[in-house]
Amino acid sequence: MTTRKAKTGAFAVATWIAITLILQYETEGSWLRSALWGALATPLAFWMAWLRTRMNKHAREWGRRHSRSWPERKR
Repeated sequence: MTTRKAKTGAFAVATWIAITLILQYETEGSWLRSALWGALATPLAFWMAWLRTRMNKHAREWGRRHSRSWPERKR
């Protein structure tokens, strides 16, 4: 298993556990329902992490292309 796959797997398990525990103790529902909601919310967490990374990358690229040099640097 590569490092990236191990990191992704660990993130998925940790996210699922966290969501399941939060739902279980906040809603006082059944463990099965909390586990299912955790399983449904885990891909959403992955998508949000990917979207954040992508938006930051695009913002850095936009800033690099559209930044003006300071007048002091033109001398």
